[in-house]
Amino acid sequence: MNCLCEEDILLAVACRDLSEENRRRIARVNAHARQCGACKERLAAAETLYTVFAAKERAAENPALQQELESSMILFLQMERTLCREIEYETKPLL
Repeated sequence: MNCLCEEDILLAVACRDLSEENRRRIARVNAHARQCGACKERLAAAETLYTVFAAKERAAENPALQQELESSMILFLQMERTLCREIEYETKPLL
């Protein structure tokens, strides 16, 4: 089973063009994420990041939202580091 590429994850999270081709790709991403824990976590992290960046413009006018945005970014970066270490560990040769 091949894991999801970044392009497919980003398409699933941020796609606004719901052409037939994009709907098939998004369905494939979601189906794979249901079977692959690592890709499910990567997809969730990308969704969090997309949500955070979408709120960035509003955050400039709202200090409470700005603080939530900063907390979300810290959480995202921690998740990303953990996932990278796990993927690196899983792909290291045994010898």
